[in-house]
Amino acid sequence: MNNPLPQYPDNMQENEISIFDILSIILRYKMLIVSLFIIGFVLGAGYAVAFYTKNYESTGVILLGNPMSYSAKADFDLSGTGKSGNVIASTYEAVIFSNDTLKSILMMEVAYQKDGVEKKSSLMEYFGCKDMPDGIRKLKKSLKLNFNKNTFVLKISATTSEPKISPLIVNELITKLNAFYTSQLSSNSQTDINKINIDMEKAKIQLDDAKQALLKFRQTNKLIAESSPPPNLKYLEDKLLMQVNEKEQLYKGLFERYNSLKLKGEYDLTLLTVLEKPQPADRPLPRGGAKKSVMGGLIGLLIAGGYIFLMQFLKMYKEKFRKTEDFTTNGH
Repeated sequence: MNNPLPQYPDNMQENEISIFDILSIILRYKMLIVSLFIIGFVLGAGYAVAFYTKNYESTGVILLGNPMSYSAKADFDLSGTGKSGNVIASTYEAVIFSNDTLKSILMMEVAYQKDGVEKKSSLMEYFGCKDMPDGIRKLKKSLKLNFNKNTFVLKISATTSEPKISPLIVNELITKLNAFYTSQLSSNSQTDINKINIDMEKAKIQLDDAKQALLKFRQTNKLIAESSPPPNLKYLEDKLLMQVNEKEQLYKGLFERYNSLKLKGEYDLTLLTVLEKPQPADRPLPRGGAKKSVMGGLIGLLIAGGYIFLMQFLKMYKEKFRKTEDFTTNGH
C-alpha cells in the first residue's frame, strides 16, 4: 500500500523562498537592472559636467592658543574658566558663525573679474545677495571648519569662484577670531589684576599697622621693663609678631600673583598661532564626476529594485486571488 505524500498548506509553500528564487528573479530582470544602472551612471556623470562651476578653496591652519599653554604654563588662566585654549576651542564656532562676524566679512571690499573687467565691490555684492540674511546664508555655505580636539588645531576653509577671494575671507576670519579672544580674555585678566592691586593696597596698610603696633609695644615695653615688667609681656610680643608675619605673607602672596597675571597678559598677547597662512588655490576643485556617477548608478539600482518588488508583489497578489477564486468555484 503506497502512502500518499504529505500535503503542505499552500500558504506554507508560498512563504518558503530560497536563494535560488532570488537569483532567478535577478536573472529574469537582469536587462532592466543593468539598463537602469547604466542610465543612472551616465545621468550622474552628465549632471556633474553640465552643472559644474569652477570653485577655488583656500585653507588656513591655526593653533587655538599659545603653544606654551600646553606645557610649562598650563596652569595659567586668563578667563578664570580653564586654559585659554579650552575656552577658545569650545566657542570658536559660535564666534566665526556669529551674525556680527559674518556681517563684517560681507561688508569688506574685494577685487575680482566679471566679464573680463576688473571690479571692486563688497563681498555681499560679489555673492549676488539680495539682502543681508541671504548673504549670511551664502557665506556660511562657503565656509568649512575642521577642528582636532587632541591637537587644538583648527582648519578654516573658504570656497569661492575667484581664487584670490577665498584666502581673503579666511584671513579676515582669523583676524576677527584673534581680536575677539584677545579683547575678551585680556579684559578678564585686567579685571583680575585691578582686583589684586586693590587687595595689595589693603594688605600693605594692614601690614604697616601691624608693624607700627609691634614697634609701639616694644617701645612702651622697654620703659615698663626698667621697673617691674608683667609676666605676659613676652606672650603679647610674640602674638603681635605673629600678626606681622601673617600680614607679610599675605602681602607677598598677592604681590607674586599680581606679577604672575601681568606676565601672563604679556605671554598670551597672541592667543591664536597661525601654522599655515591661506593661499590662493592653483587649480579649481574637481568636478566630482565619479562620485555623482556612482550615486546615479545606485539610484538606478534602487529604482530597479523597487520595480521588481512591485512586480513580484502584484504577481503574488494575482496568484493568491486566482487560487481564492478557484477554491470558491470548486467549493460550489
